[in-house]
Amino acid sequence: MKIEKYQPSQQKSLADFWRAIYKEMGWNVTIDGIDDPQEFFHFPEGFLLTIDKDNVVVGCSGVKSSDKEVGIIKRFYLAPELRGTGMSAQLLEATVNEAVNRGFTKLVLDVYYKNLRAIRFYEKHGFT
Repeated sequence: MKIEKYQPSQQKSLADFWRAIYKEMGWNVTIDGIDDPQEFFHFPEGFLLTIDKDNVVVGCSGVKSSDKEVGIIKRFYLAPELRGTGMSAQLLEATVNEAVNRGFTKLVLDVYYKNLRAIRFYEKHGFT
């Protein structure tokens, strides 16, 4: 498994992954951006990183550009079997590094307010 930039060939696997995460969270499975992640994340300013295992997306994190310097971290998800393995910290580090390399000076989180696990994770890694 490795963290890499999203490739259009991953679109179906990514859509399936997003649907599974939304179902797990009890959210409506009609997902904005599912058909065109490149448009959703405002490529090329924004980006999406994926974790692929045997040609199946098992993790992802993206930054959607708000303006030239501000990015919004969206769709930071890991499959249940990867949680607690340290992959989330690696994915967050890769996301922040890619954002900095692209010139973002501020990152804003998009976290569901009831997702306390995610909120604690981000706080642990210096976000407020």
